[in-house]
Amino acid sequence: METVFISGMGLIGSSIARIIRQKNKAIKLLAEDVKATNTDYLLKEGLIDEIVAFEQGVKAADFVFLATPVSIIKQQLQQLGDLPLSSKTIVTDVGSTKLSIMAVAKKAIQKNKQLRFIGGHPMSGSHLTGSQNGHVHLFKEAFYFLINQNGSDDEIKQLTSLLSESCSRFTRLSAEEHDQLVGITSHLPHLLATTLVNTATKELKDQTMGLETAANGFKKTTEIAQADEVMWQAIFLENKAIIADQINHFQAELEQLKQAILSDDQATVINQIKQAKLTRQSL
Repeated sequence: METVFISGMGLIGSSIARIIRQKNKAIKLLAEDVKATNTDYLLKEGLIDEIVAFEQGVKAADFVFLATPVSIIKQQLQQLGDLPLSSKTIVTDVGSTKLSIMAVAKKAIQKNKQLRFIGGHPMSGSHLTGSQNGHVHLFKEAFYFLINQNGSDDEIKQLTSLLSESCSRFTRLSAEEHDQLVGITSHLPHLLATTLVNTATKELKDQTMGLETAANGFKKTTEIAQADEVMWQAIFLENKAIIADQINHFQAELEQLKQAILSDDQATVINQIKQAKLTRQSL
């Protein structure tokens, strides 16, 4: 019987537990979380089998999922460099940036030759948090990126097989490609949504009718601004160099559109809107 240990039982970690439970109820699921309410709920619902400490879970597991914030994942990888592991244990994570994680993993592997690490990142989430909001279909049809450090092809197959009920689109790429891609498609959009809400709040603060009049366009565009602020400040700071560069590119595009509007350049404005429309319709 296989054993899986998941550290971090918020939205993503608890969804992974549900996915594995649906695949095979015989798999033993061990878990830990700094918030007892997360693990207590999952234990009560029968979605995990036991709450254990990190070291105990790692030593007992065939698969280890690090579903904590990136800063904690790096600390845990450092710990794994000093812990006795089975050569069959596969360690993975769900961190939203990869360059720094893979660098720490490389050093941990140099200390502990038994450590097998395959970085992971499911490209799906929600502004909701906590184990009660996880669900088995959270990653359905979403890209699930795999950034391999030293796992074999067979070990990667074992991992994707374990998560097969997620119906994810497993895709391998480098840490550099990953951080560039998620910067522009995930991190920058969240930063823009945050800035748009804050700008609108300031612009409307002296008006009788404020943001309560906002139509669906504003609400849909800024929905992701409701996400957890602690998690997102960590993401912004972890990927700051790439995000800063992408902000510069966005500002240049915005300035170009601004100047076209000010100069009544109808052709450029129409072209910008049409180009964006066609690209968005293709997604």
